Amino acid sequence: MIKPLDYLIDMFFNYKIDMLQFMSISACANAFKYALAYWDFKQDQDYTPKDDYASFVLTQNYWNIKVQNYLDQDMRRNRDTSNNIKESDCAFYRKLFLSTGCHIYKTRFTSKNPSTLDRINNDRGHSEDNVKPCCLFCNKFKSNKDENLTRLVIQSKNYCLLKSLPMTITDEEIYTILCSGITGGLSQVMHRYNRYELRAAQVHQIYSFRYEHDTLYLWRY
Repeated sequence: MIKPLDYLIDMFFNYKIDMLQFMSISACANAFKYALAYWDFKQDQDYTPKDDYASFVLTQNYWNIKVQNYLDQDMRRNRDTSNNIKESDCAFYRKLFLSTGCHIYKTRFTSKNPSTLDRINNDRGHSEDNVKPCCLFCNKFKSNKDENLTRLVIQSKNYCLLKSLPMTITDEEIYTILCSGITGGLSQVMHRYNRYELRAAQVHQIYSFRYEHDTLYLWRY
């Protein structure tokens, strides 16, 4: 009995999995599956999705709104705003956004991936020497996190998209669409629309259930 266990421990260890950390062989097998899925993942490799979207072109109106938003944000945090970027800097940043990409994972700015400015030092305001071009997703995700950790997570996300690997669902709209397609068991009842009632000028679905003993069927009405 000891030899088979030693063999399994050595086999999992080759994939950097400590078998003794898991409570069952099925849990080990699950970890093994993910180890194989990410076996050729490299943090410094380019996994940026290829697209043919039009390049993002900064407009004066869009820039004016961003400048005002940055100013309001800094003032709420009591940061120095004397050297903040100005509306007159639009032409400079328009060229910058067209010639460079996101400073975190180098993707280009497109109509589907607009540009923002990421502050280098979060204790300072949006001054010209304290901002770098950054896409909206990276900027929101990074927040005040470590930049290397942010790059690792974003690289993992791009790798999953490239290899069609499963990811945690974070988009509520996608979750709703997936739920509507679930079939079997109680899901057929929970997704059935039988009757509504009008209260306070709003339509409300009635969540009442009835079980028919003869047909062995559960109704929602």
